[in-house]
Amino acid sequence: MNLKLKNLSNDNLISDLKDIVCRERELLTKLLHYLKEVEQRRLYAQKGYDSLFSFIKALDLALERLDPENKPSNSRRKPSQPKMKPTLTPAPECKAKRYIPQKIKRQIWRRDKGKCQFKDKRTGQLCHSQYKLELDHAWPYSLGGSNTVQNLRLHCRTHNQYRASLIFKSSHLLQ
Repeated sequence: MNLKLKNLSNDNLISDLKDIVCRERELLTKLLHYLKEVEQRRLYAQKGYDSLFSFIKALDLALERLDPENKPSNSRRKPSQPKMKPTLTPAPECKAKRYIPQKIKRQIWRRDKGKCQFKDKRTGQLCHSQYKLELDHAWPYSLGGSNTVQNLRLHCRTHNQYRASLIFKSSHLLQ
């Protein structure tokens, strides 16, 4: 963006600056309200993202691809500093076993449509809550269950805790 500000008078420059700051505040307020509403409706989950943050990162990358010239500059890095080369270090084995890849999480969110899949045995109805969703293992991980799409599903926190209490209460009695 090439603005010719040198031709503006001091009064016009100050006046324009006040207008820009005012519009920027209005846009920021509007942005925050929109983000709050997206978070409350959990719309990011319908798109297959596990958090608002990951949804915004993906949106930012998509916008950057559409308009590469509007890419934020890395102006904080001093020119004299060399670029750091990223190094890949393998994750510790204990974390790798429990880790659920983002790709699998997205598949589950899409399949379950961002809703709790707990089925009431008496009524046969699904919960369908969209509040505090968690990944639940149909066959518990601690009892040998895997982190596959087939073994994972979405449950609200209440039903995930309820199911865990039933399973681990009975498995504890068997020991």
